[in-house]
Amino acid sequence: MHPQVTFRGMFPTEPIVHAVWRSADAIRANAPAIECCNVEIELGARRKNRYRVVVHLSSAALDPLTAGSTGETMSDDLDHALRGAFAAAVHHALLDSHRRHHGRALSSSGGLRRATRACDPS
Repeated sequence: MHPQVTFRGMFPTEPIVHAVWRSADAIRANAPAIECCNVEIELGARRKNRYRVVVHLSSAALDPLTAGSTGETMSDDLDHALRGAFAAAVHHALLDSHRRHHGRALSSSGGLRRATRACDPS
């Protein structure tokens, strides 16, 4: 299943959609519990070269109250914004999962760094 990609203030392009699909596939390969991925890409209204990317990951296997993790990034470079938003969403998902299982936050970010590297398709 490919993620739903929504464009605001700009026209959809195939290279952008494929970049989103590659990032989502990399996450699903490392986290099969992720069932749904929605990505919103917005071109800034005031600053025409400023992109805002929001990535929402969700899984029905999780508690419905905490079933999703959202990552958001703004950047002048769309590729940077996409990587940052996917990495933030994975980071939040890992923190939420750890809190659910252990009742506390992670003390080391080594595991988070390894998992968020999977978001970068390059």
